Amino acid sequence: MDGQVPAPEIGKGRKRLLWTVAAILVVGAVIGLTVWVIHVPRGRDVDRITGYNQQSGLLPPSQRDLGIVLAENYHEYRTNSAWWSLAYYGCLFLSAFLSAMAAFVLKVECFPNKPEVKKDLAALFSTIAAVLITLSTVGNFQQKWQANRLAATAMQNLVYDVWAKGAECGNKADICSRIEEVNQLRNQEIVGGGKDNKPPAEPTPVKSQPNEPAKAK
Repeated sequence: MDGQVPAPEIGKGRKRLLWTVAAILVVGAVIGLTVWVIHVPRGRDVDRITGYNQQSGLLPPSQRDLGIVLAENYHEYRTNSAWWSLAYYGCLFLSAFLSAMAAFVLKVECFPNKPEVKKDLAALFSTIAAVLITLSTVGNFQQKWQANRLAATAMQNLVYDVWAKGAECGNKADICSRIEEVNQLRNQEIVGGGKDNKPPAEPTPVKSQPNEPAKAK
């Protein structure tokens, strides 16, 4: 009858719709994961103790500037860790997904009259999957994620240490020395590529400031 769409055309339309929905879901998942990485709350306890982005914190006024420095270092490491984690796991999961899609395209009858399209799509998916794995490996995404995560944890522990010891905490030079140690360990872990796959050692604790001897009268 006139006005009716042929059955093959309907089948093609459904297949195109299926592929479009699948692509939208993948893109939506990537965007959603990215938004979550950016906006997920981090370091609320660090901010509460140091007064970072707040009117006041739990540290004494004399240590407020030092607390802000510690909080800024913590957030820098934690943000770097989140982005490298997204890059590493994004490459890993997308590579697995595209590899599965390459096999799926070759098996399904989506393109019965166009086998060359099936082969081209499978080759494209396989190539992108291989590039993602190579990029993650050569770029050392996993090691960078782990190094920044460990550095953020060390900085967080340093905030706890300063808060717990209060007035007995070591002077500014001791704390700055430990910050430098955390930075050095982080850089060694990234540049060295994780020697023997061991995590960096925990920085030395902040020394308590010794009590001054009483002056003779």
